[in-house]
Amino acid sequence: MAAVGGEEQVISEAFREAVEETKAIVGDRLPLTFDPNNDPEVFMWPAAASALLARGLAILDTTATLAEQNRMADAQISLRVMLEHAVVFCWIAIEPETNLAEWRRWDDSRRLKGNRDGVKYGAEVLSPERVEEIGDPPSPRSVADLADLVDRYWSKRSGGFRDNDIRTFRGLYAAVYRRSSTLVHPTQEGMERHMRLTTEGLVISTDEQPTKPPAPFYLALPMMALMLLVYEQHFGWPDEDTIQAIENGLSSSD
Repeated sequence: MAAVGGEEQVISEAFREAVEETKAIVGDRLPLTFDPNNDPEVFMWPAAASALLARGLAILDTTATLAEQNRMADAQISLRVMLEHAVVFCWIAIEPETNLAEWRRWDDSRRLKGNRDGVKYGAEVLSPERVEEIGDPPSPRSVADLADLVDRYWSKRSGGFRDNDIRTFRGLYAAVYRRSSTLVHPTQEGMERHMRLTTEGLVISTDEQPTKPPAPFYLALPMMALMLLVYEQHFGWPDEDTIQAIENGLSSSD
C-alpha cells in the first residue's frame, strides 16, 4: 500500500492511491456467492464476514471522497463510522459462532426500540409475532469495551495489531470516536466550521474552514487493513505477500 504523509495535498493524493489499491485487493475476493441450497448456514460467519468487509471498503471510499471534497467534518464522522465497523468486525472474529449470535441480538434490540417508537405514531415496524420472537434482547456492548477485547486478543496473533499505544483500537477510540462526537451532534465546534472572522465582520458560508489539528481521515486505511488481517486469519485470503505488505506498512507507520 502507498505511504501516506507529507503536505496536505500530497496526503490527499497518496490517500486516494492507497484506497484504490485496497479496493483492488478486495475486488479480487468479491463478489462472492453463497448458495443457500448447498450451504444451510449461508448467513453465518463466512457470508457475514464478507459483507462486513464490503461495508468497510464502502466506508473507506466514502471517507476518501469527503476528504477530497474538503468536507473534513463529514470525513471525520465517516472515520468514526469506520472505526465502529472495524472494531465490531474484529470482535466478532474472535469467536464467530458465539459473538455473531450476540451481535445479531443487539440488532434485535435496536429494531425493538425502533418499533416501540413507531407504534406510538401508528407505524408498526415489526409484527406482533416478531416482537414476541425477539423477546428481551441484551443492549449492545460499548465500542470502547469491544476495542479493549480486540486489542488484547489480536495483538497476540497478528503483527499488525498493537496493544500499547495510540494506534490500538482503544487508542483510536479516544482519538477518533470521542473527538468526532462534537461533529456528529449539533455543537459549537461544528457550527464554527462555517464561520470566518474578517475585517468586515463574521462571515457565514457553506465553505468549511480548516482546523488544527486536521481531521485524521487517513486513519481509515489502517482500520481497513486490520479488517483484512483478521479476514485472512479465518479464510486464508489475501495471500501471504499482501498480508506481509500490510503488516509491514502498519508496523512502519510511526
